[in-house]
Amino acid sequence: MTIEGLENSTYYIYNPIWVKVSELAYTLKVDVTFNNQTFTFRLDPIDGVVEFDAAKTIRGILPSIVNKTTIPTAGVGIVDGVYSVRFSFHNGPNDEEKVTRYYMIGGKDEFQSNISPGVNLSLSQYHWLGWPKWISVYLNNKILNADDSVGFEWPVTKQLIPRHDCEHIFIAFRNLLGGFSFYLFEDFTFEKKNKAMGYYLIRKTIKDNGTETKVRLSVRTKAIRGLYETLEHLGQSEEIYYRLPDVNEYARLSGANPVKFNHKNNTTDVQFDFDVVTNATKSR
Repeated sequence: MTIEGLENSTYYIYNPIWVKVSELAYTLKVDVTFNNQTFTFRLDPIDGVVEFDAAKTIRGILPSIVNKTTIPTAGVGIVDGVYSVRFSFHNGPNDEEKVTRYYMIGGKDEFQSNISPGVNLSLSQYHWLGWPKWISVYLNNKILNADDSVGFEWPVTKQLIPRHDCEHIFIAFRNLLGGFSFYLFEDFTFEKKNKAMGYYLIRKTIKDNGTETKVRLSVRTKAIRGLYETLEHLGQSEEIYYRLPDVNEYARLSGANPVKFNHKNNTTDVQFDFDVVTNATKSR
């Protein structure tokens, strides 16, 4: 039995991970083990060969990301998003091979496959004076946010001065490389909408379902060319947070804002719209 496609130590799970198993004399039995749970599937070979996309299997067993209230920005902080998964390949009763690899949330191009992350998971060298800054790196099978007080080779950064006549909002998000990036928007508005959930009758008693509260956040910026890639990643991100005013705590946002920039332009006006993740307020 020969296994191809898992030669590297880490792979992105949003790109296909094509695994080819050849020289098979039996139906291929595959055990996938994550967090002490094992899932089994069987594949019939054609001319002694089986090919399958391991990323689809892995995405089906990994846990959902838990909302964060803090994001490491000082020293070195570990960020979730990397998982150890073991594949056990069985070619009949006497031929078994186990392969343990790490799989990272991320993936940049859907037409590429078997993509591995590099060390640098950051997008740009820009940061804003007076606001949090960090680099995101992949070391020792962990995603780390690190500041310049530690021993990493800190890239040459470019400092931006926030406009003094604007009310800013700081957004942190998981980029398509798997690391965390940030952006300071110069203007924002929150819009709250309430929706009555209606009521129904229980015999002679009216049961009120309460009210669902939705909060919409609109952010605006005049983006410079050096930050176009950051905003393109933000527009596709599945994990986004905004920093609460005056405290170092974060709240989850949702919503996709796909955007593509003309990189010939020095600046571009941009507006993104997000939903603030809230719970429905219901009567008892």
